[in-house]
Amino acid sequence: MILSLKKLIFRLLYRIWDVKQKRKLQKINSFDQVCVFDIDNTLTISQLGKPVNHLSPIPRDGMINYVKELINQGKKVIFLSARNFNLFDNTIDWLQHQGIFDKDKNELFLVHSSISKIEYLKKLIESNKAVLFIDDLSYNHENSNIKYYKETEQEINKLNIEFKGLDFISKLKNEPKKF
Repeated sequence: MILSLKKLIFRLLYRIWDVKQKRKLQKINSFDQVCVFDIDNTLTISQLGKPVNHLSPIPRDGMINYVKELINQGKKVIFLSARNFNLFDNTIDWLQHQGIFDKDKNELFLVHSSISKIEYLKKLIESNKAVLFIDDLSYNHENSNIKYYKETEQEINKLNIEFKGLDFISKLKNEPKKF
């Protein structure tokens, strides 16, 4: 009984959180193109067989530099990650520490699952935004058995967006690059 009540409260809180985030997403008006980045194993390096460290993950320098270059070009950069919303402040702190988050210029959206990202991407498309989405679409690194969000990838491929996945991320490696 207590467990199901906890689940119900969590679902309610998450739904409120989700509605607030989607309202914030609708306020992104002054940019024609929006660059959307996942965080875990896209901007960070996940270590096989080790627990995911959401508080102080290892940055993927090549991707961090790529984000900085887009910001310097005046692009709207937002971050969209499947993380618990309790990690919101810690995630902003980490992004700021990397030099890629300014609360007046960037947005962070946390969703409960990879497939939930699709709704956010659709909202951007509906507001006539050109969307560049970069996400490795992988998980389970901590168990040394990398898996991929195939359903999410199938849904992304149905959208009218530019998608860059693991191949692009891997090519940047961990080296600074000029763009």
